[in-house]
Amino acid sequence: MTRHLFSNSHSYILFSINPPCTDALKLRKAIQDGLAETFGITASGTYLDILWIAESGSEIVIRICEESVTSITFISLGDRT
Repeated sequence: MTRHLFSNSHSYILFSINPPCTDALKLRKAIQDGLAETFGITASGTYLDILWIAESGSEIVIRICEESVTSITFISLGDRT
C-alpha cells in the first residue's frame, strides 16, 4: 500500500513575503487582490488555503487546486500586505 503525504489534486507553494506579515487574513486578501488585478474578478475567487505562516512572517505555504497553479505563481504580493 502506497501512502501519499500530499493530495495529488492540489499543489503546495512556498512564498517569501516582503514586508513580513503574520496576519492570515491580510495575506489571503493580498493574494486575492493580486489575482483580481492580474487576471480579473473571476480569478480572485480562486480557492486556496494558507497552511503555514513562519513566526517571522517572512514565508507562507499555501495549498491550491492544480488548475490554479499557473495563475497564482504569476502574482506578486509586493506591498499589498
